[in-house]
Amino acid sequence: MRLKNLSLLLFKSSMKRKVFAFLFTIFCGLVSPAYADHVLEIKECELADSIQSGTTIVFFYANWCVHCKKLDPIYRKVATAFEGVVSFKKVDCDQCREVEPFIKYSMVGIPTLILFVEGQEVDRLVGFCEYDRLYEWISRKIES
Repeated sequence: MRLKNLSLLLFKSSMKRKVFAFLFTIFCGLVSPAYADHVLEIKECELADSIQSGTTIVFFYANWCVHCKKLDPIYRKVATAFEGVVSFKKVDCDQCREVEPFIKYSMVGIPTLILFVEGQEVDRLVGFCEYDRLYEWISRKIES
């Protein structure tokens, strides 16, 4: 109860304090953030281990890629929709030291989304896609 009162007191002061109070209340669990991130960023050396169990979608991207930037918020939104059913990962292609993952997975461009089930590739999407298409693609693949 005291934390809520402290938070209200801080909200009555300057803008810096308002920002601090908001972050403080989130940290204390008094206010839940509207958006939770369900996408785990991994390095290419962690890729093989992270796809071995369950259903996993890996998003290969680059920070300079316009289509990757457009797809990122859509990918995160879909990850929220499939929370607990599918594991969502991201790999920054610019940070990859080896070309082995690209040869192994026959990647020809980015963005590339690869769906793995128990470590085996089931399907992939290359290029930008809208939320509805991505959602339908995942739905069809996890049903079969």
